[in-house]
Amino acid sequence: MANGSSGGTLGICLQNAGGRVIVDAVDSRSPNSAAVRTGDVIAAVNGVNVLGLPLSAVRPLLAGPVGTPARLSVLRPEGEAVLSLVRHEPPVQPAVQGGQLVTVPLHKLVVWDHGHAQQVATATSRNSMQTPQGFLDVTVVDVENLPVCYEVGWSITSLGTGTATPYVEASVKTCRLRTGSQTGKLSAAINNTLRLPVVDTSPLRIRVKNDDVS
Repeated sequence: MANGSSGGTLGICLQNAGGRVIVDAVDSRSPNSAAVRTGDVIAAVNGVNVLGLPLSAVRPLLAGPVGTPARLSVLRPEGEAVLSLVRHEPPVQPAVQGGQLVTVPLHKLVVWDHGHAQQVATATSRNSMQTPQGFLDVTVVDVENLPVCYEVGWSITSLGTGTATPYVEASVKTCRLRTGSQTGKLSAAINNTLRLPVVDTSPLRIRVKNDDVS
């Protein structure tokens, strides 16, 4: 989630994509959910141009106390839009574990939007999800026994670059969905559910891939 040390959040998940910072998922519980769209490209934050900046440079601009406004300029297929958002308390999903109240990690549901021919991600509670008839869910909650270090990086690096941007991809026939990605970490793929259609007897394929390897 895009939130700062002061505790305010905008209710959006961001990631680097093609040299730009885009909205990867929107928390449906956020008061900003009606304004922000998955796939929005962040062009400016409070009048500061951020095109070409990495996510690490954009995050501090989004930080602020709960209740303060944030003005985002975003790029969409139909043109530029200016969004007036407000920083709010991070939504908490309570759960009881071992007799104590704990915070459940935010979960992301990824589906295919046929109208816009792109995948759409929504922040949700994993416990509240029900798989519709005619679909199957591929849920990534942990990764074991892979040549990946959970928070440090990819141990099989790209030839010549020494970097990696790993993610998990699931596909059925021509429907192909993928988790989030972040350079040097597989943790962006954790707590993702990819919802794919069941198509006759077509096989389900699941791969761990790397954007930085051709």
